[in-house]
Amino acid sequence: MPRTSIKPIVKSAEAPENVTLAEQVQAEVKKLGIDLQIVDLPVSQVITNSENGDYDLIDTGYSGIDADVLSKLFGSAGISKPGQMGSNISKYDNPAVDSALAAAESTTDDAKRTELYDQVQRQLVKDAAVFPIYSSGYLLGLKTSVHGVVFDAEATPDFYGAWRAG
Repeated sequence: MPRTSIKPIVKSAEAPENVTLAEQVQAEVKKLGIDLQIVDLPVSQVITNSENGDYDLIDTGYSGIDADVLSKLFGSAGISKPGQMGSNISKYDNPAVDSALAAAESTTDDAKRTELYDQVQRQLVKDAAVFPIYSSGYLLGLKTSVHGVVFDAEATPDFYGAWRAG
């Protein structure tokens, strides 16, 4: 018999759009007869729950400036363990995906990298390892007199070394 309820969605409402998104998911799965409860938790509790696998569905996001972000999110080396937060909080473990990710990381051939990352993404969808909903955009405008703004590994601007000429 199919389940008609799941553990509450574990989330931290750090942004209003995350609340709206969780409510939209809740409304959509209700149409399928699934009772999804939303629980807003502090980030510290979200981390504990993800380490311990104490969730059925978790609302999270991650970005990067390179497709290798898939290794962090879905490579088995990043699986969370009790007391150790990993970046693969879904605990997804697929040796074929690990192999494709390693091959993509080690090649300098852009066409081959693209092919391998496409293969990984198709497998992730096939395995329903992730429920991608949207990719957030970020617009940053700078005058030509502003210098030294860099982006970190998660594509977030870092203004620490920024300066303005003239």
